[in-house]
Amino acid sequence: MTLGTELETVRDEVKRTVTMAEVVRMCGLSDPKRGKIRSIFNPAERTPSLHLYDYDWYDFSTGQGGDQIAFVQEARGVSYRQALEILGRGMPLAVRPRERFANDMPYEPPDFTARFQNLIESEDVDQWEELVQGKWPYLQLVDLFALGCKVTDTQGLWVPHWVPDLDGTHYVRGIKVRHLDGGKSAITGSVFTVGLYRPTPARRPTSHALVTEGESDAWVMAKMLDSRDVTVYGLPSGASTLKDRYLDELTGYSTVTVVFDDDEPGLDAANWFLENRPSVNVIEAPGGRVAEAAATGWNL
Repeated sequence: MTLGTELETVRDEVKRTVTMAEVVRMCGLSDPKRGKIRSIFNPAERTPSLHLYDYDWYDFSTGQGGDQIAFVQEARGVSYRQALEILGRGMPLAVRPRERFANDMPYEPPDFTARFQNLIESEDVDQWEELVQGKWPYLQLVDLFALGCKVTDTQGLWVPHWVPDLDGTHYVRGIKVRHLDGGKSAITGSVFTVGLYRPTPARRPTSHALVTEGESDAWVMAKMLDSRDVTVYGLPSGASTLKDRYLDELTGYSTVTVVFDDDEPGLDAANWFLENRPSVNVIEAPGGRVAEAAATGWNL
């Protein structure tokens, strides 16, 4: 794509100076709360899944992200050139709703398997040991290593999202990155809604399945049930994003149990499973918080 000199100047200036908060306001969207807005691809979601950073964004419900220009392209449904013209004028936009079916994949899921397997791990993990103990008292960093996570020297704690292909071979379709300051990001192009999160992808087949919310609760339950005949899954984008294909992954188990936090997204997720799989068992963690309950001695 060839841009004129004027648009090249606009592009460079936009990428250097226009913050995502300004872009969101230009698009006529509600101001972000704690750096998040509702997905522009799933505007009806209850829990905002689109994370805004200074000059880029990432939508955890679809695995899409990019810079300011990409945001306007997706929100407005315009070309790269048109997005630049819009940003250059700085005129407010009315975002066009985009039809997207609940079970659609945003694009062909990528394969990050080799990249993850070849990652050079850090030997300096003292700060991470302290962070894990402080954030999830039930867990130790060695537990996360046993569940396939890796710490790098510069980028943080890498959490792979393994998903089986039709032939049963597991591939890394996305990688979330946790940072020491508490922030989270993802490797560009990651897709987390291909399938349920599997903290133990190499585990032998089991008779029972348990589904919880997100990676950290899945880590907790995987450690708790390590010696049991149970495979633990996590909702890859939290309880706010539910896909019919997740139910397909749970066929063949004698029992399926769900345990979510006692908040609005968690209750909605439990009801969704009950509506779509009436035989599911629903467990309530004492105090309504899975990780906190485990830290105080709760066990199944």
